[in-house]
Amino acid sequence: MDNISLEFSNGRIKCLERNLLTQDKITRMIDSVDLNEAVRILAEVNYGGGLVLENPRLFDKLLLQEEEETCKLVLTLVPKGYGMECFILSNDFHNAKALYKAKVTGISNSSALRPNGLYGDISAAIEGGNYAALPETMAKVLTDLDEKALTEALSPREIDLKIDKAYFEEVAAILKKSKKTVIASYFSLLADYTNIRAMARCKVCGLGVKDFEDCFVTGGKLSCKTLSELFEMSVNDAYEKMRYGDFARAFETLTHEKSALVDFEKFSESELIKLFKKEKADMFSPAPVAGYYVGKMSEIKTVRLILVCVNNGVSKEEIYRRLKENYA
Repeated sequence: MDNISLEFSNGRIKCLERNLLTQDKITRMIDSVDLNEAVRILAEVNYGGGLVLENPRLFDKLLLQEEEETCKLVLTLVPKGYGMECFILSNDFHNAKALYKAKVTGISNSSALRPNGLYGDISAAIEGGNYAALPETMAKVLTDLDEKALTEALSPREIDLKIDKAYFEEVAAILKKSKKTVIASYFSLLADYTNIRAMARCKVCGLGVKDFEDCFVTGGKLSCKTLSELFEMSVNDAYEKMRYGDFARAFETLTHEKSALVDFEKFSESELIKLFKKEKADMFSPAPVAGYYVGKMSEIKTVRLILVCVNNGVSKEEIYRRLKENYA
């Protein structure tokens, strides 16, 4: 990555923001009579660089291509010193999880991979067990997993948890050396929401507090001790304890009897996008570049949700209920 100016990066991004899907196009997709019509709307905005699908049910190829194009573009626009690389780095750690699970099980799943991140194609490094070229935190956790695999079987859950923890440790190390901006606020809030989500899921699955503590990642405002105490309460009691703090609305969603996890997911992703929407006009901050990337990744997830629902005949009301904040 070249060390380019914020002004240049943000100027380029402002041009690209016009290509983000507006609420009007998202509504048109939801109202489509069939999958073919919904995919055709994406063609109107050159989604996937103009990739033409012979079968609309292969829309995942289109979305992956759009994600790859976005990652490549943002990599050329990342100004140094702000921690912007933490976003792209998530692809490296995601792929490390998928590739390491394939390594220990012997079952490859290329569809689980995301576009290459900062470190390019890391498949050879993980397959061969040579982690020298990978980030230090990733190399350490993979080495630890290798050593443990010599004496006992590794579960996919354990691999995911340990590599997720390493990702947040790597982010913390990068941000410690970076200028304090909205990017630091984003990753702090992301860590908190990741931990609240883990707490809620463990409770739903009937797991214990120790299982939740194994999931806990660093970098947020909420401590493991605080969340462990909340874990032992009912969801309503936990909300009462947190209702006057910064995370009141997050805990309120968990009291929704039939849709707690879905509502929390929608709320948390929308809140993360709002962080950047508030500063998207600040041309002297990394917010426009970071916001574009986060907004685009969220847009792709929204498009996938809509296409899956349209293909499976899910009601429009249910689709709208699941929609998150739109960055455009």
